[in-house]
Amino acid sequence: MKKPISIAVAAMLLVGCTGGPKYFVKPNNNNISFYARIPGAKTVYLVSNATNFKKVKAVRVKKNLWKASIPYKHGLIKYFYIVDGHVFIPPCKSHEYDGFGGKDCVYVPNM
Repeated sequence: MKKPISIAVAAMLLVGCTGGPKYFVKPNNNNISFYARIPGAKTVYLVSNATNFKKVKAVRVKKNLWKASIPYKHGLIKYFYIVDGHVFIPPCKSHEYDGFGGKDCVYVPNM
């Protein structure tokens, strides 16, 4: 009985490792890209203070991986996603309440 269990555990670990992080941010020169792994999503938008809270349409870069890029000069960025018409706050290192009863993720460079 030990062998099938160890095979199942190994398979789960491999699937988890190949999936990569679900949410991450990559600065690049004067732009910054936000990535979100959202299975089943049809439309994804990034909303942030860096765009005066205007929606930026994300593009699907892999099966369930979405990417939205915005101009970036300096400072922290407050952001959230709209996924298929619904506000979505991903798990992130830092949050801040938005003054409207919700919260935003906060990206702090070099954090």
